[in-house]
Amino acid sequence: MDLSHLSSFSEQLTWRTDKLRSSIARANCNTQFAQTAPELTEFCQATASLIDGMDDHILSQTFQKTVQFTTYDSYAPLIAKFFEKPCKASAVSHLFAPGLPDFLAFSSSTSGGHPKYFPKYNCLSTIRSSEGGSLAIPDPLRRRTAAHIWYLACN
Repeated sequence: MDLSHLSSFSEQLTWRTDKLRSSIARANCNTQFAQTAPELTEFCQATASLIDGMDDHILSQTFQKTVQFTTYDSYAPLIAKFFEKPCKASAVSHLFAPGLPDFLAFSSSTSGGHPKYFPKYNCLSTIRSSEGGSLAIPDPLRRRTAAHIWYLACN
């Protein structure tokens, strides 16, 4: 990636930030959260049907100006879908990112007295078999994580 046309480190950092923020917004714009969260209404209206063709800088700045910080309460109604009986894959697919999460991580319950659950997407870089071998997942962006893992058992 040639960034020589950008004159300063600050410009390069802004360019990379805009590129990353816009790629995340584009990848997740069709999720259940993006389409239903009141916190994203203004952003969705500002980018309606234009998100794929928008300049990275403009999309990034629109996101930055229209989306405020959120709390866990914003996500809790969708995370509750994992605990419905029965848990259906169709109900939890595309909640916060495309597809199904690899697993649910949870907090240590130190704030509020109960755990907070977080779906983790594209985190498993290697799946180990019971025979001791491993299967590499062909996605160089996947990373290993250390977390308490609660595997999903959805239909």
